[in-house]
Amino acid sequence: SVWHARRARVILQERAAKGTIVQEARNRLFDIYQKESNVDLRLRGFWALHVTGQLTESDLLTALNDSEEYIRGWAIQFLGEDREISPKAIQQLEALSQDKSPIVRLYMAAVLQRIPINERWNISTALTSNTQDKDDHNIPKMIWFGLEPTIATDIERALDLGINSNIPVIAEYIARRVINEDGIEQLIAASQKSSPNQI
Repeated sequence: SVWHARRARVILQERAAKGTIVQEARNRLFDIYQKESNVDLRLRGFWALHVTGQLTESDLLTALNDSEEYIRGWAIQFLGEDREISPKAIQQLEALSQDKSPIVRLYMAAVLQRIPINERWNISTALTSNTQDKDDHNIPKMIWFGLEPTIATDIERALDLGINSNIPVIAEYIARRVINEDGIEQLIAASQKSSPNQI
């Protein structure tokens, strides 16, 4: 049951913290994560491995290529959890930002806030290029929460992103933010280059 799985994770986490978790338990968790056919069971193994500190960055980078969208999504979550994402991980996240799964793209949008500001541009650009997400209730907002702090660092690049965005609300938010940064002249210049549906 879900309750028993949660209790087991708590117990294993406590044992890992005390250094008393046995190798057999580690091996069994990896077996569940890697070999079970049921994705719910795989996720339980994945979560247990994470809370017991058994997953390396290499494990998580491998998980980014998993066939199951929720495994890929949680791998993104775990990579960004400590806000210390390596250049190698950022490179793989950039490649994943055009994933066919909206679930994965939502996790990507959410992790933007945990990536160094100057490393957010490529992922933001890829995410805003996806027309499928323009009417999504969550993805555009999550993209914006991660993108907003970058605007003041490079107004020209932000305007270029807005012009090429396939998510209209992002272009609108960028325009408003640029005005707040006294970039009205740059906004006017950019608007003359864009289509009526963009900035």
